Amino acid sequence: MGTSRGQRRFVSQLVLFLLIHFCACARGSSIKAVSAPESDSLCAALRDYAFDVLRGPHIHSGVLYRVPLPANYSGVRVNVTRLRIGSFWARGVKHGSFRIPPFVQPMPYARRVAIVYRDLGSWSSSFYDVPGYSLAAPVLGFLIYNATSYSNNGSIEQQLDLRVLGAPISVDFSEFAPPKGWNSLAKCVMFHRGRVPYLTEMTFPSVCLTANQGHFSVVIPSALPLAPSPSPLPPRKKKKEWNMWAIAVTVSAVAGLILFGLIAFAVFKIAKRKKIGEMERRADEGEVLGSHWIGGSKLPSATSLRTQPVLEQEFTP
Repeated sequence: MGTSRGQRRFVSQLVLFLLIHFCACARGSSIKAVSAPESDSLCAALRDYAFDVLRGPHIHSGVLYRVPLPANYSGVRVNVTRLRIGSFWARGVKHGSFRIPPFVQPMPYARRVAIVYRDLGSWSSSFYDVPGYSLAAPVLGFLIYNATSYSNNGSIEQQLDLRVLGAPISVDFSEFAPPKGWNSLAKCVMFHRGRVPYLTEMTFPSVCLTANQGHFSVVIPSALPLAPSPSPLPPRKKKKEWNMWAIAVTVSAVAGLILFGLIAFAVFKIAKRKKIGEMERRADEGEVLGSHWIGGSKLPSATSLRTQPVLEQEFTP
């Protein structure tokens, strides 16, 4: 009887242990699957500072807040905003170099999302490296988190994935243009959930397109190809000869214009004189008329009539 009771107790304890172990394993795998903790300690610290701002009083949705950082993070800029999922889906959001268009769906679903923007500035090359390339712009990043219930219990929610159903997300690096002449060699680089770089071509000048969140920058090849050597300068003698030719052509052109003007003026004067002479000749050949003054005007007048008036009938009453 005692043996049977002991066996039942052992079996029940074994079953209880297995249930507890199974639940613990299931819970651990679930957290690992849905939560994506950042491996980068810097990004994790910046995330914590951003969520501290959102836990403060009088925080409104849709407002961008500057995140204050300690002095040892000098050169790094962080901003954070909280949005309702309906507004995020219908309107998208734009801040600085980032433009998230409408119809971007966070996964899994969350009623509110928090977007943390980072500009690593002078820290970029210290934390991100692309073999064979050099950063031509600072590393800019944005990450989206579930911000539904963090204000209630103070916990940091998991990072969300994104599903782009419309236009892609764009990152504009126009204010960080690569060196002159390197636009054709510049590439976009993305660091998604880690420091492994993923290179893509630029679809538009200084604009990178993506379908996910992460950190982005512009890179150019580190091994700069040799620029073509400039053509040798012509001898100074040839340069002087060219200058003399230019001066001669200019002087000839000016002299030609002056000569053309003189010829045109002479032709005009001759034509005018000829016209006046023709008018005088015609005046001499015609009948000379007298003139008299009426008021202040001088008018022509004939001294006599050419023909005498003749009556048609000589009948006198």
